[in-house]
Amino acid sequence: MALVQSGQTASVASIRDHAVVMDRPSSHGGSDAGPMGGETLLAAVGGCFMSTFYAAAQARSVPVEGATSRVTGVFVANPRRFGSIHIEVSCDSCPPADLEHLVEVAERGCLVAATLRQGMAVTASVTASGSPGQPRAAVPSPLTRVDRPTPPGPERQTAQRLATPTFGGTGAITS
Repeated sequence: MALVQSGQTASVASIRDHAVVMDRPSSHGGSDAGPMGGETLLAAVGGCFMSTFYAAAQARSVPVEGATSRVTGVFVANPRRFGSIHIEVSCDSCPPADLEHLVEVAERGCLVAATLRQGMAVTASVTASGSPGQPRAAVPSPLTRVDRPTPPGPERQTAQRLATPTFGGTGAITS
C-alpha cells in the first residue's frame, strides 16, 4: 500500500480502487482533511470485524438488519497508544443467541483484531534516490517496535478516549 502527501499535513492511502485521506484536526496543526491515523485504526478494526460478522451471518442464513458496532480505544501512556480496543455490537433483527454466536465467530475471524492481539514488529526505513530510477537500499530505522502487547493496568489507563466511531449496517461512520 502506498501513501502520498496531500497538502501540507494530509496523506492519501491508495487501496485497490479506493482512497483514504488521513490528517490531523486543525486543533492539532492539521488541515482536518480526514480522520487521524488512530481513528482510521479503530475504523479498520470495526470494519474488518463487521465484515466478518456479516459473512458469518450470511453463511448461517441469519438475517441481519440494523446492525451497528461501536469501537472504543482506550489510551495508555509512555508511549501514548491504545492499550485496549473494545467492539460493542447490536443488531435489531438478530435473535440474541445468534447475535452472541456471530460476535464470537467475528472475534475469531477478524484479521485486524487477530493481528493486534498477537502483536508484531513495526519498523520504518528510509529510501533516498541515488539517481533517477535507482533508489538507495533501504536502511532500517529504530523508529518504532511494538512487541507483544500487555494488558494495561488501571493505573496506566487514562480517562482520555478517542472519539468512538459507530459503524452502521451501511458502512457509514459517525462520531
